[in-house]
Amino acid sequence: MTVPDIRIKYQFQVAGLVCGFLPEFYARPAIDAGLLIEKQVEEPKPDETFYLAWRTGEEGAALKWWIKRVTRTKCLEQFVIKHRSLDLA
Repeated sequence: MTVPDIRIKYQFQVAGLVCGFLPEFYARPAIDAGLLIEKQVEEPKPDETFYLAWRTGEEGAALKWWIKRVTRTKCLEQFVIKHRSLDLA
């Protein structure tokens, strides 16, 4: 089944309509609450690479702020978790 985004995928999985991979940090609260079951697989999905790009020569304060913010430990995980909780509210 193809779904438009991870939020819908998560909702379908919690409803028991589909199974599949979710990022561990995204699924962990539902696993801990008994809403999802964590299964071991023979071939786990490899980590995905996230790319950011900007124009050469762009070195303004906003770009420097963004690079510092994004390179913080777990910054992207925190972003996904925050927005997932807003979607489910």
